[in-house]
Amino acid sequence: MSLAISQKAARFSDQWTSVHFDLLRGLAAIFVLIGHWRNLFFLDFSELTVHRALLFVPYILTGAGHQSVILFFVLSGYFIGGTVFRAIEQDRWEWSGYLLRRFVRL
Repeated sequence: MSLAISQKAARFSDQWTSVHFDLLRGLAAIFVLIGHWRNLFFLDFSELTVHRALLFVPYILTGAGHQSVILFFVLSGYFIGGTVFRAIEQDRWEWSGYLLRRFVRL
């Protein structure tokens, strides 16, 4: 059992691009969350009258929600497509398993 775990961990740590893409996807999700919080709890930047210069950078950073959504879905498609292509190469892909995994993730 421990051999299988160490082999799986070794395979995951060898895929640095996947780790970095997963990090980008996580950061994109956080930017989307922060953007929603800003829209829910704070004024629009055009309505600010005090401390506009001080709040300019935070408003720019939290305004990247749309771009973050696009990045999140592109990277998610990349990860899902990768698993599909690997399963096809190993001749173990089937629609029922794919749809079940997608449904469970939702």
